[in-house]
Amino acid sequence: MCEHPPVSIIVINYNGFDLLKDCFTSLKNLTYPAKSIEFIMVDNGSSDRSVVFMKENFPDVKIIENKKNLGFAEPNNTAASMANGEYVAFLNNDMRVTEDWLFKMVEAIKKSPPDVICTGSKILNWHGDKVQFAGGGLAFDGRGFELSSLPVSEETYPAVLFACGGAMLIKRDIFLKLGGFDPKYFAYFEDVDLGWRLWITGYRVILVPDSIVYHHHQKTGSAIFSLEQKIFLGERNCFYSMIKNYEDKYLAKLLPAVIALRIKKMLIHSKLDRSDWIAGKDFIHKKGPGFYDIIKDFILNIKHEGFSYIFRRKYNILPCWLERIITRHYVLTTRPSMSPFIALEDLMEDLDYLFEKREFIQSHRKRSDREIFQLFLDPFNCQYDEEEYLKVRNSIIKNLKLSDIFLSEGGE
Repeated sequence: MCEHPPVSIIVINYNGFDLLKDCFTSLKNLTYPAKSIEFIMVDNGSSDRSVVFMKENFPDVKIIENKKNLGFAEPNNTAASMANGEYVAFLNNDMRVTEDWLFKMVEAIKKSPPDVICTGSKILNWHGDKVQFAGGGLAFDGRGFELSSLPVSEETYPAVLFACGGAMLIKRDIFLKLGGFDPKYFAYFEDVDLGWRLWITGYRVILVPDSIVYHHHQKTGSAIFSLEQKIFLGERNCFYSMIKNYEDKYLAKLLPAVIALRIKKMLIHSKLDRSDWIAGKDFIHKKGPGFYDIIKDFILNIKHEGFSYIFRRKYNILPCWLERIITRHYVLTTRPSMSPFIALEDLMEDLDYLFEKREFIQSHRKRSDREIFQLFLDPFNCQYDEEEYLKVRNSIIKNLKLSDIFLSEGGE
């Protein structure tokens, strides 16, 4: 490897006018030789002054202009295919980098064995007083989670399952050979999927703790996606990663369990009164609270409670006869509660695509899942704390013996 191999730095932008100055000013101050850096920005059809600003203030940045928002995965792949660097570095537009950010990542690869082809940065909040990413793990349902402290390791550069796609470096030819980020993901967990795929196919990913970036947390995602869209993308992409990456014997056992848990989660968040479906149970209309209490409670809870729960059982706002007419054939629920259900629909529609990708990945497998599971760190990590959900989850884990899969020995 030459002393300073050429690197193409790729930034995806969508209506990020307010972020671009900090991001690209920090990139211009890198200590890495300027002659070895290519800057590329992909604009996803911004309606603000992003493109004009870049052309006026950073004219040496190559700009790829998309007509619409294509998300994170596909634009990065497009830019990587057009890049000239031996390596590509992906950086979110809501980041600013330290002067030695790129130098530290390249040095880490140079000091590592040849199978290390991807490095990730440590990510701090914008003020630098809190760690947002110092490696990550994977729950058995395909959901990646971030660590705020470094993995326990004797290595200078600890091995991690994946590098955060918002600040990472990877060998360009291998990235493209393995399909890059899966464009079906659009956004969320495409970096987890890529890291998992790299380990399966015989490569390694490491964290470079002294390669540091600062992040405006949720500065981009919150402006682009609604709550239901975020939940949908997260739930769907977890399914995609599971289907493509698990070995047959583990997929057959884990996928039905995760589907069942997603349905349970959807039902809990819908606030649906499931007692109406219990045969032999008569409908009982109880006397409701006073009008003042109804209004006060309604205002406090409308953003968190499902409409079915509000109108059918809790408040009794509607007269009994009108309530029965409306809800006899219809269920009222919040939009986010349906996101897992819509994710399952996408899963069914994309099965041909997913199993084609799965065949490619599994045919290039160099490591077994048993060798990779240790990088999951906490396969039963759970982000939901509803008692009803945890009860079902624990029952599924126990009765399907899911814990046996991730034991340090055995797991067959």
